[in-house]
Amino acid sequence: AELYDYAPVGYFTFDALGVIQEVNFTGAHLLETESGLLVNKLFTSFIDDEDGREIFTNHLSLVLKRQVMLRCEVKLTRSDGSAIHAQLQSVAINIKNNGGYILTSIVDGTVRKQLEDTLKNAHDKLEEIVQERTKELTSANMQLTQEIEERKCAEESLKSTNVEIKRLKDRLRAENIYLQQDVDRRYNFGEIIGQSNVLSLVFSQVKQVAPMNATVLLLGE
Repeated sequence: AELYDYAPVGYFTFDALGVIQEVNFTGAHLLETESGLLVNKLFTSFIDDEDGREIFTNHLSLVLKRQVMLRCEVKLTRSDGSAIHAQLQSVAINIKNNGGYILTSIVDGTVRKQLEDTLKNAHDKLEEIVQERTKELTSANMQLTQEIEERKCAEESLKSTNVEIKRLKDRLRAENIYLQQDVDRRYNFGEIIGQSNVLSLVFSQVKQVAPMNATVLLLGE
């Protein structure tokens, strides 16, 4: 009796409908209610929401049907209004002439649930930060890639322009040489003198007179 009543976990005995048949001191303390007031009371009256009540009802049915140990979790509201996250572990026993009963141990998993929620929130926050950072890095990478492509295009354009400038320089140099040669060929001074009859006559006369007279004659002409 002492092992049952003072066990560190709450012990409940339910019938098939979830009515409390027995409860130890720890279980009563878990619900903040005297054990005498809990007997013959529906356990679902302590379950916080409709989903939790459905989970508990299905839990009892499966335990009776499968005859194996099963677990579930529900949120309970105690008599003082506070809420706890209860972890239930149940097994069915068959008693002749009395039908089946369900033995359930219940522990307060509120701290674990809070830690799980805190961990989940931290994980979700981290995921959000990672997604935002990944988005920023992806955008920056795309921008960098675009800038690299633009720089490559600019370099290719510059190379093409330099090639065109070199081609034009070579062409201008060739044309300049050609023009210079053409000017020299067309306007060679010696050839001009040789082709002029008047200048040929003058130089013939210069050869026949004195240097001074030749100078005067040349100036006179």
